Amino acid sequence: MWVVDQTEDNDHKKFYCASHGIGYQVIEDTELQGWPIRRSDVLEKPSGRKKVIVTGCFDWVSFRTYTLLREVSQLGDLYVAVGA
Repeated sequence: MWVVDQTEDNDHKKFYCASHGIGYQVIEDTELQGWPIRRSDVLEKPSGRKKVIVTGCFDWVSFRTYTLLREVSQLGDLYVAVGA
């Protein structure tokens, strides 16, 4: 499934998805209003620990990935950026 907002919608993407059997959905601007919700009472307070960032394309069911993330989280607050 390829999901885009109205500004990213175009015929080339629709054609690509149709020719490769991929679902295609456009999210209307009205559906995105107020997103993301940012409320100061929901935000976490800084922990004072180091920020640790791990990036990559991960297999979430892999024991190696789980072990890597668990061990790295011991070094500080873990942030994971996942690429597809």
